[in-house]
Amino acid sequence: MSFVVPYRLAFVVIDEPAWIWTYQAIDIVFFVDIILTFFTSIQDDEKYAEITDFKIIAITYIKTWFLFDLISILPIDYFIN
Repeated sequence: MSFVVPYRLAFVVIDEPAWIWTYQAIDIVFFVDIILTFFTSIQDDEKYAEITDFKIIAITYIKTWFLFDLISILPIDYFIN
């Protein structure tokens, strides 16, 4: 996908419906991944324990990878065109 998007943005004038559906499906999968990450336990390296408290998991996720995951599902190609 990292090669397809730049190529498509540079050389393809009109998107085919198959590409539109494919990108929307991928965005949905990544969105579901974001939701599931809020319910995935994390490892506490200092205490060698597994943290299952949803509040701590959510705060840790938001402070670390949430912004990157959120940016990854934004349909940037729609804003560019």
